[in-house]
Amino acid sequence: MEKYNRYKTLKKALDIQYHNISLNRVLAVEIWSIANQTLSLSWKSVLRFCFAFNFNALKTAEIFSTYGLYNRKDHYDLYNQVMDRVSKDIPRNNLLMINHTFSFHPLRFLRQLHKVYQHTTRLTLSQKEIWWLAAKMTYYCNTIDILEKIDFSHTKKYIAMVGVLNVENLLTQFLKNQNVKTYSLEEGLFIGFHHNIPVDCVAYENFESDRLLCWGDYTRNEFIKQGIHAQHLLVSGYPKQVSSQKTTTVKSAFKRGAILLARDSFHDANVRLLDILATYQQNHSCSFLLKLHPSLDYAFYEQFARTHAMSIAQPSQSLQECLNDHRWDFAIAVNTTAYYEALLSGKPCLRFQDETFDLPLGYADIFHDNQELQTLIDRLQKMPDDEYWAKVKEILHFVIGYGIDLYKKNIMA
Repeated sequence: MEKYNRYKTLKKALDIQYHNISLNRVLAVEIWSIANQTLSLSWKSVLRFCFAFNFNALKTAEIFSTYGLYNRKDHYDLYNQVMDRVSKDIPRNNLLMINHTFSFHPLRFLRQLHKVYQHTTRLTLSQKEIWWLAAKMTYYCNTIDILEKIDFSHTKKYIAMVGVLNVENLLTQFLKNQNVKTYSLEEGLFIGFHHNIPVDCVAYENFESDRLLCWGDYTRNEFIKQGIHAQHLLVSGYPKQVSSQKTTTVKSAFKRGAILLARDSFHDANVRLLDILATYQQNHSCSFLLKLHPSLDYAFYEQFARTHAMSIAQPSQSLQECLNDHRWDFAIAVNTTAYYEALLSGKPCLRFQDETFDLPLGYADIFHDNQELQTLIDRLQKMPDDEYWAKVKEILHFVIGYGIDLYKKNIMA
């Protein structure tokens, strides 16, 4: 809760607008990082105030879409799959491919610097943080100037990959001011956080779009609990293509496991699980493959795998490639939606949990230590396959919208 409160305090203090666009909302993730001292800053980065995002390269239409500044192949695949479902004629803009342009307004930078100083006098920000914030705000002011020169009179709908973040948040705010109806995709499963709130809270705290295209009813319900009105939430279904796989027989599983590890901020939880599995492996005839989140330190986990006679997936190997590999007959997940993808692939999946994170709804498959892991596996292996997979299918439908496809209906209506 402490991290969240620091973020909220700083974000409120930085409530600075430019042409009716709230810059603190555009900078939400950076504000989180500054409030919690996780953003690496340099004086050189202050030169950002001399540039703007070159939205002149934007391809617009009556309905157009953007994929934001997230260098993740799985997210880009998700974006394209949704767009394919809606209409191949909708222009797609990969914002990673758009360059910056020079935009030199030194007086604007000084005005933003003055505002940041004024708004944060009671906060303990460093000079570097204050100058960096002023530079980034100037950068977005320059970008807004470019946007205002683009003709959006023919545009009726805009679809962002993630409407709560940076340039897509800016676009969403700007186009709402132009009476354009705005949509955002769901990049992953959302849950309401109750303790140790992570940066993921911006999904509801910084909610921006007119409509969020939720995967399933679970996400919709969680957003409502966080104060988002139901009219902004449209259940649209699981967006990724699912190749039908033969379900694994539960009784014969749990010999070769794919371990689906969480992102770097949950490194300690990953290591706790791996310590449990190293002990479990010593007492059972089983083998494990480590599948890392892209943010993890590959060298560290490679060394752990080598030391404990485990395998590790290459960074180029996708999650689906691992799950579709018949050498692995079950999976274990740490705080990742890959849990649901493992179930979709027809493999039983267990979940490790410790005190550092909350987990969304799933099957009764959570363990905390070595003894609970053994008890859980023993219980599942006694279950009839039909009973297990029927319950899993119900969960997948409710939580991630498996079997639902309403993207075209919800956007084109």
